[in-house]
Amino acid sequence: MAGVGESEDGYEWSVRQLESPLLWVRNGQDIKFEFLPCASSERVCHEGKGADWFFMYTCVFAEIGIRFPFTEFECAMWKQLNCAPFQIHPNLWGFIQAFEVLMEYLREEPALGLFFFLFQAKGVDKVIWVTLSSHQGRTVFSLFKATYRDFKKFYVKVRSPEDAIPFFLDENLSQKFLLYWKRKPVQCLGVEELSERDACVCEFIFENLKGGKILTTSELLKWDSDRGAVVKYLETKVPDCSTAGLKSLFKQRAEKEVSTLHVVKVEHGSEVNKPLERKKQVSLKRMRSEEASGKKVIDLTERKCCGKEVNLEDIVKFASGQRELHGFEGVDDCSSVWGEHFPFTVVADEHFRSKGDLDLLDRAGKVAVARYMQVQVARFMCITRELEVQALEEDGFQKKKIELEKRWKIAADQVELKEKEIRLLKEESEDLKNKVVRLSKDKQDLEGRIVDLCGEKKEAKESKKQHGFQMFAVAWDRAKAQAELLAPGVKFDRMDPVKVVYNGELIDDDQVPMEGSDDHNPAE
Repeated sequence: MAGVGESEDGYEWSVRQLESPLLWVRNGQDIKFEFLPCASSERVCHEGKGADWFFMYTCVFAEIGIRFPFTEFECAMWKQLNCAPFQIHPNLWGFIQAFEVLMEYLREEPALGLFFFLFQAKGVDKVIWVTLSSHQGRTVFSLFKATYRDFKKFYVKVRSPEDAIPFFLDENLSQKFLLYWKRKPVQCLGVEELSERDACVCEFIFENLKGGKILTTSELLKWDSDRGAVVKYLETKVPDCSTAGLKSLFKQRAEKEVSTLHVVKVEHGSEVNKPLERKKQVSLKRMRSEEASGKKVIDLTERKCCGKEVNLEDIVKFASGQRELHGFEGVDDCSSVWGEHFPFTVVADEHFRSKGDLDLLDRAGKVAVARYMQVQVARFMCITRELEVQALEEDGFQKKKIELEKRWKIAADQVELKEKEIRLLKEESEDLKNKVVRLSKDKQDLEGRIVDLCGEKKEAKESKKQHGFQMFAVAWDRAKAQAELLAPGVKFDRMDPVKVVYNGELIDDDQVPMEGSDDHNPAE
């Protein structure tokens, strides 16, 4: 079970072909995970207890369209089969997905009892991957692919980022499913009895598949990408297989139950309505081949003991942890009480059958001794069970402590990162303040410069005006000198450069009316 040859490039390609992990998240789910390439020495069949990741074959994403997180039904499936998700053959993934799609189409919750009435997992201890096969006469779905080749070469690691709670843990920080390869899966050959509702659903499905019809798994697996196409396929293939039809069957069954009520006599002459006593019609006998072979059929309904729910995973754990303590080991050490050659009888005769002890037992009697043993066994069971519970609680406490420490470290790292960001923001704020001070000073300098320039402009205007007056005075003196030369004897004393001639008189320029004109500038 190597991964893409023996080169690291092959592993990297196996990750790249899956593209973004966001493509493999169920709609409406907010979880984070990442795909990691595997080292050339890593194998999916290696047990990795305590790891925070698990393997997955890439074909179940690319071809079957598996999404995270796994559904409650899928997690219950792994617990029932006592295996990890990547121990499942791709065709089994196809059956599981097709079954869930059909149940969602009928608006029914998928149930393990109904699933294992249709399928059986047998011989799982003799093969590498856990596979399923339909019970004889109960085939509903076709194989996704007739043959699967080389899928075992392409696998990746799935891990949650350090800043996210792993999606494969529940609210108690317990694993929802196994993260490592389990060497001894549990086979499931069928169910002895279905619940009335599951039996009704099963009858409805078989009624619509009469005549040898089989639903094509590859068509049903388009549910997430093209739901309309799947609905159209089912409406064409099995037109009467619908939610409305199933509800109608439920209603008919309910009405039939009511019609079986009859009046019976009770004490004091009163009458009550009581349903007719009859055997359940949902009992499903084992197949002859199963009874003949003596194979165990697991009843997945009403898993209760002493009024309490029984967790199959707890039962498996209870037995698996002490398998080595039961039976005898073929060891050479004769002093080991687990050795098959330990002389129990000789030791008992020599050390535990004294005359006084035997006389005491005779006086008490066998009944008293039996009752005494019952008391001691009960007390011993109470003590050992309490020790077991305490050990499990301590183990759970340690796991929670480790998880909390991990979360604390993540939180501390995030706080440190935020503090660093705050320091950077403070430095940036200080730089901005200094820049504002510099800009304010530059503004003041510019305003002072503007004032200076305005003064210079005003001085320039005055200088220009004075220059004009000077030029006018020079020109006036020249004109007067020329006039005296050209007209000797004429007195030019009354001439005034700031007066104008108006109506034969010299007057100031501002005394000339707006509509009038001087003699040298006649109005048009």
